[in-house]
Amino acid sequence: MMANVITGLRILVSAVLVFCPVFSPIFYVLYLIADFIFVAVCLQMKKREKHKGH
Repeated sequence: MMANVITGLRILVSAVLVFCPVFSPIFYVLYLIADFIFVAVCLQMKKREKHKGH
């Protein structure tokens, strides 16, 4: 369930980002949000892999 929410947020932010003027403040804010979501997903995947190994 949580994975679907995160994926939905990533898609939503990416879709909105397409319509923002490049190098505008809102562009940078949305870009940073998308990056934070990506990093959170990567960390969560690493955590799951670590738990599977034990």
